[in-house]
Amino acid sequence: MIKSNTPHWPLAVFDWGTSNLRVYVVEASGKILERKEWPLGVKFSEPSQLPMRFTEIMERLEAQFCCQYALLIGMIGSGMGWRDVPMLHGPLSIAEHASRLFPLDGTDAYIVPGVTAPSVVGLTDMMRGEETQAYGALRLLQKSNLLLCMPGTHSKWVSLKDNLIHGITTSITGELFELLSNNSVLHEQLRDAGSSFDQTGFREGLEIAKSGLGAQNLAFSVRPRALVNCKSIQANASSYLSGILIGSEILAMKTAFGVSEIAIIAEMGLAKLYEIACGTFAISAMVLDGAEAVCAGASKLHSAHHALKD
Repeated sequence: MIKSNTPHWPLAVFDWGTSNLRVYVVEASGKILERKEWPLGVKFSEPSQLPMRFTEIMERLEAQFCCQYALLIGMIGSGMGWRDVPMLHGPLSIAEHASRLFPLDGTDAYIVPGVTAPSVVGLTDMMRGEETQAYGALRLLQKSNLLLCMPGTHSKWVSLKDNLIHGITTSITGELFELLSNNSVLHEQLRDAGSSFDQTGFREGLEIAKSGLGAQNLAFSVRPRALVNCKSIQANASSYLSGILIGSEILAMKTAFGVSEIAIIAEMGLAKLYEIACGTFAISAMVLDGAEAVCAGASKLHSAHHALKD
């Protein structure tokens, strides 16, 4: 298995979420040497199986790339995962975070704790995995103050001030889209849309979101739009709803934070939708690839951790 007092690089990064496991081999610069992905998130595994799965993958990476150290981020550090690691409280620096990595016995692997911090309205919020992407954004953009948008099932809006994680605000945009599509009166108009995307429908939804009424009051318009106005193509209806939900999220966050510039961290397809939405609401958006951000952040955490030990 993994031995101590071995070279620090390359680093194995296990981005272990609820649905998927993404594994990267990363140099000190943050450059990605290898990436793999499997539908092996924590909800698809018994907790007792996770150490064995980690060992199997790590042994292959050690043989192929001489990886000796690993960082594990995301839901692997939750009650659903390998170990339920206590979350850290913001404001939080990367150095403090690096000093609190959770060691896994018998290995040179560490779980990166998640973070809790106040939302933009002062409610307690939380994230697991996105904190590493936030550190990556600081490194990649060379900025000390940022507002990050990390779209997904639960979109995270993270405020960074003086290189510290100060706030987290979550929008359940992705989950709301799935619930409305599959378990609401809108299902008939949205079923079988698949992964098709209709830009006209999406932009129409964004324009409707400009009203400021919010998704709760606008989403039902999908149904009369199809039944009365005969706009019943599922891809168009689905994209229209997506525009309403994303547009309402962007407008709410713009109003709450009072900003005109954000950084978006996501896979490129989803990031593009948010970038289009930002343009509609006069927000300048910088886009970072999610994999590059998580690896840049993980390499920074790993470097800081060993600087404290050496």
